[in-house]
Amino acid sequence: MPVSHPLGANIDFLFLIEILSGGLFSVDSSGGWLNSIWTFYSTVAFVVSGILIFGIIYSYMRFNQLVAGLVDKIDADERLWQELYGGRVKNARWLEVQSHIDSNNPNDWKLAIIESDILLGQALTEAGYAGDSIGEQLKGITPSNLSSIQEAWDAHKIRNQIAHEGADFILTQRMAREVITKYKRVLQEFDAV
Repeated sequence: MPVSHPLGANIDFLFLIEILSGGLFSVDSSGGWLNSIWTFYSTVAFVVSGILIFGIIYSYMRFNQLVAGLVDKIDADERLWQELYGGRVKNARWLEVQSHIDSNNPNDWKLAIIESDILLGQALTEAGYAGDSIGEQLKGITPSNLSSIQEAWDAHKIRNQIAHEGADFILTQRMAREVITKYKRVLQEFDAV
Protein backbone atom coordinates (compact mmCIF):
# COMPACT_ATOMS: atom_id res chain seq x y z
CA MET A 1 0.00 0.00 0.00
CA PRO A 2 1.38 3.40 -0.95
CA VAL A 3 2.38 5.77 1.81
CA SER A 4 0.52 9.06 1.85
CA HIS A 5 2.00 12.46 2.31
CA PRO A 6 0.38 14.69 4.94
CA LEU A 7 -0.86 16.85 2.09
CA GLY A 8 -2.53 13.82 0.72
CA ALA A 9 -0.24 13.24 -2.25
CA ASN A 10 1.32 9.90 -2.94
CA ILE A 11 5.09 10.06 -2.21
CA ASP A 12 5.86 7.45 -4.83
CA PHE A 13 4.08 9.52 -7.38
CA LEU A 14 5.91 12.71 -6.38
CA PHE A 15 9.29 10.89 -6.53
CA LEU A 16 8.46 9.60 -10.02
CA ILE A 17 7.50 13.06 -11.18
CA GLU A 18 10.77 14.48 -9.80
CA ILE A 19 12.78 11.87 -11.70
CA LEU A 20 10.89 12.39 -14.93
CA SER A 21 11.14 16.12 -14.78
CA GLY A 22 14.93 15.86 -14.47
CA GLY A 23 15.09 17.50 -11.09
CA LEU A 24 16.84 14.77 -9.13
CA PHE A 25 19.17 13.35 -11.75
CA SER A 26 19.43 16.10 -14.29
CA VAL A 27 22.54 16.51 -16.40
CA ASP A 28 23.55 19.54 -14.40
CA SER A 29 23.15 17.89 -11.02
CA SER A 30 24.85 14.59 -12.03
CA GLY A 31 27.81 16.49 -13.53
CA GLY A 32 28.20 18.46 -10.30
CA TRP A 33 28.00 15.26 -8.32
CA LEU A 34 30.64 13.56 -10.51
CA ASN A 35 32.80 16.69 -10.29
CA SER A 36 32.68 16.64 -6.49
CA ILE A 37 33.51 12.89 -6.45
CA TRP A 38 36.44 13.50 -8.85
CA THR A 39 37.73 16.36 -6.70
CA PHE A 40 37.51 14.17 -3.58
CA TYR A 41 39.24 11.26 -5.37
CA SER A 42 41.99 13.56 -6.71
CA THR A 43 42.63 15.01 -3.27
CA VAL A 44 42.76 11.57 -1.64
CA ALA A 45 45.00 10.22 -4.44
CA PHE A 46 47.35 13.21 -4.08
CA VAL A 47 47.62 12.74 -0.31
CA VAL A 48 48.11 8.97 -0.60
CA SER A 49 50.75 9.47 -3.35
CA GLY A 50 52.60 11.96 -1.16
CA ILE A 51 52.55 9.52 1.76
CA LEU A 52 53.81 6.69 -0.47
CA ILE A 53 56.59 8.85 -1.95
CA PHE A 54 57.63 9.86 1.57
CA GLY A 55 57.56 6.18 2.56
CA ILE A 56 59.76 5.21 -0.39
CA ILE A 57 62.31 7.93 0.41
CA TYR A 58 62.30 7.05 4.11
CA SER A 59 62.68 3.33 3.32
CA TYR A 60 65.59 4.04 0.97
CA MET A 61 67.39 6.16 3.56
CA ARG A 62 66.74 3.67 6.34
CA PHE A 63 67.88 0.78 4.14
CA ASN A 64 71.16 2.61 3.42
CA GLN A 65 71.66 3.18 7.15
CA LEU A 66 71.08 -0.48 7.89
CA VAL A 67 73.46 -1.56 5.12
CA ALA A 68 76.14 0.84 6.40
CA GLY A 69 75.68 -0.57 9.91
CA LEU A 70 75.97 -4.12 8.63
CA VAL A 71 79.11 -3.26 6.65
CA ASP A 72 80.68 -1.71 9.76
CA LYS A 73 79.75 -4.77 11.83
CA ILE A 74 81.16 -7.13 9.21
CA ASP A 75 84.40 -5.11 9.06
CA ALA A 76 84.69 -5.18 12.86
CA ASP A 77 84.02 -8.92 12.93
CA GLU A 78 86.61 -9.46 10.19
CA ARG A 79 89.23 -7.46 12.08
CA LEU A 80 88.47 -9.40 15.25
CA TRP A 81 88.71 -12.71 13.42
CA GLN A 82 92.00 -11.67 11.81
CA GLU A 83 93.41 -10.69 15.19
CA LEU A 84 92.30 -13.92 16.84
CA TYR A 85 92.87 -16.45 14.06
CA GLY A 86 94.42 -14.80 11.05
CA GLY A 87 97.86 -13.89 12.34
CA ARG A 88 97.26 -10.23 11.57
CA VAL A 89 100.42 -8.38 10.51
CA LYS A 90 100.76 -5.03 12.27
CA ASN A 91 103.34 -3.68 9.85
CA ALA A 92 102.62 -3.62 6.11
CA ARG A 93 106.36 -3.50 5.37
CA TRP A 94 106.68 -6.91 6.96
CA LEU A 95 104.41 -8.27 4.23
CA GLU A 96 106.92 -6.96 1.69
CA VAL A 97 109.71 -8.69 3.58
CA GLN A 98 107.80 -11.96 3.44
CA SER A 99 107.11 -11.61 -0.29
CA HIS A 100 110.82 -10.94 -0.93
CA ILE A 101 111.93 -13.96 1.10
CA ASP A 102 109.48 -16.19 -0.78
CA SER A 103 110.98 -15.16 -4.11
CA ASN A 104 113.42 -17.32 -6.07
CA ASN A 105 115.72 -14.37 -6.67
CA PRO A 106 118.74 -14.09 -4.30
CA ASN A 107 118.68 -10.30 -4.63
CA ASP A 108 115.14 -10.31 -3.21
CA TRP A 109 116.39 -12.32 -0.22
CA LYS A 110 119.05 -9.68 0.41
CA LEU A 111 116.44 -6.96 0.09
CA ALA A 112 114.25 -8.78 2.64
CA ILE A 113 117.11 -8.79 5.13
CA ILE A 114 117.89 -5.11 4.56
CA GLU A 115 114.19 -4.19 4.97
CA SER A 116 114.02 -6.26 8.17
CA ASP A 117 117.04 -4.41 9.53
CA ILE A 118 115.33 -1.09 8.80
CA LEU A 119 112.28 -2.32 10.72
CA LEU A 120 114.54 -3.33 13.60
CA GLY A 121 116.08 0.16 13.63
CA GLN A 122 112.65 1.76 13.74
CA ALA A 123 111.56 -0.54 16.58
CA LEU A 124 114.70 0.26 18.58
CA THR A 125 114.24 4.00 18.07
CA GLU A 126 110.56 3.84 19.04
CA ALA A 127 111.51 1.86 22.16
CA GLY A 128 113.83 4.72 23.14
CA TYR A 129 117.25 3.12 22.62
CA ALA A 130 119.84 5.79 21.85
CA GLY A 131 122.50 5.56 19.18
CA ASP A 132 123.36 6.71 15.68
CA SER A 133 123.26 3.21 14.23
CA ILE A 134 121.53 -0.07 14.95
CA GLY A 135 124.82 -1.45 16.27
CA GLU A 136 125.09 1.37 18.81
CA GLN A 137 121.45 0.88 19.81
CA LEU A 138 121.98 -2.88 20.28
CA LYS A 139 125.05 -2.24 22.49
CA GLY A 140 122.78 -0.48 24.99
CA ILE A 141 120.47 -3.48 25.36
CA THR A 142 120.93 -6.25 27.87
CA PRO A 143 119.37 -9.73 27.67
CA SER A 144 117.12 -8.74 30.57
CA ASN A 145 115.68 -5.93 28.41
CA LEU A 146 115.42 -8.00 25.24
CA SER A 147 115.56 -11.79 25.40
CA SER A 148 116.26 -12.06 21.66
CA ILE A 149 119.26 -9.71 21.73
CA GLN A 150 121.63 -12.38 20.40
CA GLU A 151 119.32 -13.07 17.46
CA ALA A 152 119.22 -9.34 16.75
CA TRP A 153 123.03 -9.24 16.69
CA ASP A 154 123.29 -12.32 14.46
CA ALA A 155 120.74 -10.98 11.96
CA HIS A 156 122.32 -7.51 11.95
CA LYS A 157 125.77 -8.98 11.24
CA ILE A 158 124.41 -10.77 8.14
CA ARG A 159 122.85 -7.48 7.03
CA ASN A 160 126.21 -5.74 7.42
CA GLN A 161 127.92 -8.43 5.34
CA ILE A 162 125.34 -7.94 2.60
CA ALA A 163 125.80 -4.17 2.74
CA HIS A 164 129.62 -4.26 2.68
CA GLU A 165 130.26 -7.20 0.35
CA GLY A 166 127.35 -6.54 -2.02
CA ALA A 167 127.17 -9.01 -4.90
CA ASP A 168 130.18 -10.95 -3.59
CA PHE A 169 128.24 -12.13 -0.54
CA ILE A 170 126.76 -15.58 -1.19
CA LEU A 171 123.37 -15.99 0.42
CA THR A 172 121.33 -19.17 0.25
CA GLN A 173 117.58 -19.13 0.64
CA ARG A 174 117.87 -21.29 3.72
CA MET A 175 120.28 -18.82 5.35
CA ALA A 176 118.04 -15.91 4.35
CA ARG A 177 114.99 -17.58 5.90
CA GLU A 178 116.90 -18.20 9.14
CA VAL A 179 117.93 -14.54 9.29
CA ILE A 180 114.35 -13.38 8.63
CA THR A 181 113.11 -15.73 11.38
CA LYS A 182 115.57 -14.09 13.79
CA TYR A 183 114.40 -10.62 12.79
CA LYS A 184 110.81 -11.73 13.24
CA ARG A 185 111.45 -12.96 16.80
CA VAL A 186 113.11 -9.68 17.72
CA LEU A 187 110.39 -7.58 16.08
CA GLN A 188 107.69 -9.63 17.81
CA GLU A 189 109.26 -8.77 21.14
CA PHE A 190 108.84 -5.12 20.21
CA ASP A 191 105.29 -5.87 19.03
CA ALA A 192 106.25 -4.50 15.61
CA VAL A 193 104.94 -7.40 13.46
